[in-house]
Amino acid sequence: MVTTAGRLKGQNYFTYVITGDGELEEGVIWEALMTTKKYRLGRMIVFIDNNGMQSGGAVDKVSGLYLIYPKLEAFGWHCQEIDDHNIDEILIAIKATQAETERPSIILAHTIKGQGVPHLEARTQKSYPSWGYMIDNGATTVWERWEVLRGLGMNSHNHLMLGTVDAWFYRTIAGIIPIEAGWKTIRIAPHLFDGMTHASASVDTVNGRVSSVWQRVDGELKLEVEIPVGSTAVIHIPCTHSCNDQAAQLYEQGSKAKDAEGVLSVLHDEQHYVIEVGSGIYRFSLTDN
Repeated sequence: MVTTAGRLKGQNYFTYVITGDGELEEGVIWEALMTTKKYRLGRMIVFIDNNGMQSGGAVDKVSGLYLIYPKLEAFGWHCQEIDDHNIDEILIAIKATQAETERPSIILAHTIKGQGVPHLEARTQKSYPSWGYMIDNGATTVWERWEVLRGLGMNSHNHLMLGTVDAWFYRTIAGIIPIEAGWKTIRIAPHLFDGMTHASASVDTVNGRVSSVWQRVDGELKLEVEIPVGSTAVIHIPCTHSCNDQAAQLYEQGSKAKDAEGVLSVLHDEQHYVIEVGSGIYRFSLTDN
C-alpha cells in the first residue's frame, strides 16, 4: 500500500520491509510477492532474516520451506543473498536494489541468532550458560534448562529450546546448504568463527554423501569438500584479508584452483572466493598472507 501510494503521488521514495524466514509460511506473504511483481513496484525492498529458526524449531523441519532462494526468484523478484553481519555487504546490496526500477527486490540476509552476545551465541563458550557447559556436564542432547539439575528437577534432557542447534551446526559452522531440490545444487559456505580451529560435518543425501571439513593451521585454511555424483556445488571460501591480495594463494591439491580437475569456475570479491565444482572430493588450501 505504501509503495503504491508513492507511485500514485509521483513520489520516488523506497519502501523497506523486514520479515523473517519463519513468517514465509503464511500464505499472505506469497500473495503479496505475486501482487507486488505484477504491478512492477520496483521501489519495494524486502529484507528476509534468514536465521533458520522459529518458535517451533528449525524452519526446514517445521514447514519444509527451504529452498527459499529459488522460490523467490521464481516469483520474478530481483534477489540477492548476503551475510547480514557484514555492513559492507548490506550497503552494496541496498545500492544494487535501488538500481531496479521495474522489479521489487529481496535481500535474503543470512544471520545467526545471538551473534555478538556470548551467552546466546555460545559457540565455543564452556562457562554457564552455554552448550559447551552442557557438554562438559555430560549432555549428549540439548537440555530444556541451562543449569545442571538432577532427577525430577530437570524438565527435559532432550528439548528444542525454541529451536534446534544441530541445524545451525550443519548450515553455519560447516556451511552445508542445499540450493536445489534433491541436493542437485549445493552451497558450501562455512563460517570461521573466532576461537574455532576446525569443524567437520556430513549429510547422506539421495545422491550420496556431502561433507565439509575445515581447519586452520599456521596461517593456512584447509577445506575438504565431498560432492556426490549428480550434484554440483558452489563453494564459498572466506579470506582473512582481501581476496585480491591472495589470488595466487588458493590451491586444490597442489594446483592452482582454477586449473584443478572438476573446478568449473573460480571468482572472488573482497571477502570470499566463490568456486563452482562438479562431483568429486576437493581439498582446497588458502594461505593467509
